[in-house]
Amino acid sequence: GVPMTTPRGYNAAYTGDIRSLVWTLSGRLAENVPVFLVGNSLGASVMTKYLGEEGMSGTLPKCVSGAASLGCPLSINSSLVKFPFNILMAMGVKKTFFKNWSVFSKMKDPMFRGAIRKGLL
Repeated sequence: GVPMTTPRGYNAAYTGDIRSLVWTLSGRLAENVPVFLVGNSLGASVMTKYLGEEGMSGTLPKCVSGAASLGCPLSINSSLVKFPFNILMAMGVKKTFFKNWSVFSKMKDPMFRGAIRKGLL
């Protein structure tokens, strides 16, 4: 896998990465070059959330001329993941956490530290 460089794993609600990418592209492209966004699965969820946020605030770059959302999940609900998959997924999360402890250990948020204690014990 790819080593973590920030104490933030994948999050289907975080749109900062796509926002940064689109703004970087819009600054590098000529004014008349259109950008068409495509998202698949959870990427489609992040993309549509980003488009909604930017559209509502009127900050969507002018170069974005359209988008396609492919296989966007209608609901992201962890309670739908049943045994044994819930256990296997939790083991994978713990493995990633321990592998990247040097990054996560820099987090000072007391809520995060409390959640980690509960989740790992």
